[in-house]
Amino acid sequence: MRPLGPAMGAQFHEGQAFELPLPLEPGSCYSIVGAGVGIAELDLELVIWSPTSHAGVLAHRRSTAAPNQGNTRCVRHSMAVEWPSKIVVRAARGSGLGVARVYVD
Repeated sequence: MRPLGPAMGAQFHEGQAFELPLPLEPGSCYSIVGAGVGIAELDLELVIWSPTSHAGVLAHRRSTAAPNQGNTRCVRHSMAVEWPSKIVVRAARGSGLGVARVYVD
């Protein structure tokens, strides 16, 4: 897998989230890697928009403050066209610096 753009980071208070739009490319497989300093639990989500319902969480990964090596499986986009989605990074427990990076294959 290769990095898709730069890493994103923010200073979080417990419960705060940072969102970043991510257009999913047909046939590509995505994974999110994250780490936190001072954050006990860092949630990483890939949310995809559905044309027939509200947005739904396609992939969810809860990590600790230690670096998260991502899911052993990536999330593959199987639609024939680019599709809107977003990455959500949330400090589920604790406050501090949270950093995440998207990888694609």
